[in-house]
Amino acid sequence: MLASRPISAIATRIFGSGIPIFMLHRMVQDDKPGSGHTPSFVRQCLEFLKENGHSFVSVEDVIQFLRGKITLPTKPVAFTMDDGFEDQATLAAPVFSEFNCPVTIFVITGMLDGLLWPWFCQVEYLIDNSKVDVIELDLPAGEKTFALNSPHTKSLSISYILQAIKDLNWESVPETIDKLAHATQVEIPLAPPPNYKPITWDMARKLENQGICFGPHTVSHPILSGVDDRQAEQEITGSWQRINDELSSPSRVFCYPNGRLSDYGSREVDIIRKNGIVGAISTVAGYAERSAHADNLYNLPRFGLPGSLQDFIQYCTWIEYAKQKLR
Repeated sequence: MLASRPISAIATRIFGSGIPIFMLHRMVQDDKPGSGHTPSFVRQCLEFLKENGHSFVSVEDVIQFLRGKITLPTKPVAFTMDDGFEDQATLAAPVFSEFNCPVTIFVITGMLDGLLWPWFCQVEYLIDNSKVDVIELDLPAGEKTFALNSPHTKSLSISYILQAIKDLNWESVPETIDKLAHATQVEIPLAPPPNYKPITWDMARKLENQGICFGPHTVSHPILSGVDDRQAEQEITGSWQRINDELSSPSRVFCYPNGRLSDYGSREVDIIRKNGIVGAISTVAGYAERSAHADNLYNLPRFGLPGSLQDFIQYCTWIEYAKQKLR
């Protein structure tokens, strides 16, 4: 009832409105277990938007609107996907195409080039495939014991270790993952296992012809605040160059790895601007809004696509926006 059109119209006049940008990561088949969103859930979300007068726009459209360059249709909503895994192309992209809904996939270019598979995937793989019940791992906060005797404890361990690694200097990350491999007694494959296969450049070109956009997400997905000036330059500029080499019309929007406010700063914004990129997005929750501060275009917030339709509706209507304003 609170999301009905008459109430929404009145509430929007009172509280104003912002533009929600949603991010997705992994996709899973409707009939298979796994961590991620299903095509049927994404379809439900898009059906709700279509039936309730929302408009589908790209994240670059949002930035150009915030710059005062274009106008947007009524009740705009944008969608993004991070990293560039194959399931995003095979499971999500067809649903977005079915609704003529723009979506921008931000790719780790080194992954598409076959040079690496991401460190955070390696952490997940090592723990998921370990046969030991308990491990000890030396982390900056000291040695810590992790239980791996159930799916639940493995999930908790993955979350904790990923968070700890995100706070490391980037040079220390390979050593920490080697320690984890030794502790879990699992060998890291040179090539990504099937569940971590990336989109290929050929797939990206075909999807681009179907209206799917691609944007830069660094070469190797480091936490940028943990690397030196030279590597920050290489990661941002290198990913932008590769995506321009391979694709005809890449999105001029950058996506920060991890995307917390502590993960990037003015140095990264300067490099991004120098490359002619018009804006950048974080993972800080919030709505895109016009601001007098030009740097805000390089700190655009996003919402993670929630797991329930009810929560999604709340983000797309005045309810969540009003709650944020009232806070």
